[in-house]
Amino acid sequence: MVAAAVVLALVAGPAAACSVCQGDPDSRMAKGAQAGVVALLAITYALLAGIATIAGVWVVRARRMRVEETPGPPDNDRHS
Repeated sequence: MVAAAVVLALVAGPAAACSVCQGDPDSRMAKGAQAGVVALLAITYALLAGIATIAGVWVVRARRMRVEETPGPPDNDRHS
């Protein structure tokens, strides 16, 4: 196994980066890759913000339900 790894390391040619990394940073391909990263980040953060908002709404609703279920003082007007 080690011998095969050594042979592959000696035979392998130099690795080259993709055309975006080696090419012109102002090319259309590089700008497209940057726009894709921005779009993925925006979608991810929007989804996380939506989940956090729903969780917050659930917390508020649970607190309201807890307050409504809490018994108040006894009603003494029935015996007067």
